[in-house]
Amino acid sequence: MRCPEVPENLPLLNATCSSFGEPLLLGLRINETGERQNIPAQVYWFRNFGTMKPNKHCLVVDDSDVIREVARAFPERLGYSVAEAKTGEEALARAELGMPDLILIDWHMPGLPPRETIAQIRRLHNSRRPTLVYMTTEHNMEDIAEAKKSGADDYLLKPFDRVAFEGKINELALHA
Repeated sequence: MRCPEVPENLPLLNATCSSFGEPLLLGLRINETGERQNIPAQVYWFRNFGTMKPNKHCLVVDDSDVIREVARAFPERLGYSVAEAKTGEEALARAELGMPDLILIDWHMPGLPPRETIAQIRRLHNSRRPTLVYMTTEHNMEDIAEAKKSGADDYLLKPFDRVAFEGKINELALHA
């Protein structure tokens, strides 16, 4: 879905409208040579949810459309505004534009490896330090140790449900 203010010919990275009134920053595009470019204007999309405004932001990073759709529902139910990214490169671009409070990142994705994505996000000079939770289908202690060494705070086993997600949020003391 495209916001009406966005020209159809503008190549954007996963431009989706938030369901909780989060400003949608469209300050990034990919040019013909594959380089990231800033777009000076920002486009905002607000849905009418009365006075409800989220104070926490989450980024869901997974190459699977289905997993992103399912995973975004849990933080949204807790009052987070949620953005999505399909790759580590896209996650880094979004983090450079505005650091979320919580990042859920898949452990197996093509392109930039998640361990490197996590490490680069941690190296960004930003006043906010997000909580990074990596998502995996395997309970592999070596992967868990590697993710934590890269900068992940914790992990979630997929598939997870509302109870598991909310338990992890409570454990990490992340409340919207």
